[in-house]
Amino acid sequence: MKAAFKEGWNHVKMYFMIGFPMEKDSDVNGIIETALRVSRVGKEVRGHNADVNVTISPLIPKPHTAFQFAGQRELGYVQDVERRLQSLARGTRIHLKAHDPRKSYVEGVFARGDRRLSAALVEARKQNSRFDEWNEGFDFNRWMKVFEKVGLDPEFYARRETTLSEPLPWDHLDVGRSKQVLWTDYQAALQSARDREIRNAEKAS
Repeated sequence: MKAAFKEGWNHVKMYFMIGFPMEKDSDVNGIIETALRVSRVGKEVRGHNADVNVTISPLIPKPHTAFQFAGQRELGYVQDVERRLQSLARGTRIHLKAHDPRKSYVEGVFARGDRRLSAALVEARKQNSRFDEWNEGFDFNRWMKVFEKVGLDPEFYARRETTLSEPLPWDHLDVGRSKQVLWTDYQAALQSARDREIRNAEKAS
């Protein structure tokens, strides 16, 4: 950041994800703490705090990643985190932009969905659902009605945790990393978070 500010840049854009299964309050607070550190480097170099644009997106568990086994966090949790971040950023040069968690929820449904979701796509098109990536085109309630009409539970796809033994719709695709390796990585991430919690508890005592 020092090098960038010395070269004349005044703004920094940062991206963070929230909603990981092992996420703690300290992780959430660390987003604003990190952005503030960057902003203060601007003052150190240019004499005033730099503007930092921070984009927050909820985790969408994706196929062929270690988090394909994780369920998406509840809407209420994500909304609470976004409100907390907005509060922490208030009065600073941190400008927060949060992705709509309802849109991320629908994305999560299709990210871990199977062929049965083709019926939802057809029904959504019949109900004039178009350009849903654009905020003005996205209608969360319409999607919920679509899922209900075709008899699909979006919670089954987006929120549910899966295990190594459960067949997943994309298991037949070879991307160079086995399901076992991804599961091992996922368990290592969870264990790392547990170990950190133990260390923090020991320090506190």
